[in-house]
Amino acid sequence: MYGLSSQNQPGIKALIHSEKIEAKRQQLFYVASIYGMSAEETLRCSRELDRMIIRVQTDSLAI
Repeated sequence: MYGLSSQNQPGIKALIHSEKIEAKRQQLFYVASIYGMSAEETLRCSRELDRMIIRVQTDSLAI
């Protein structure tokens, strides 16, 4: 039987990345509400989100 692999399904891979990015964005809002916008925890989370977005953009250009 054929299984769905995110490696072979660009649409599924994009959806997975989109869900992960949204989860990280929600985490960023939560962390910022607890620690403040300029706290190291918030900045770290923001950098992680930036890296995730850049990775998706880079991958989409390679297709």
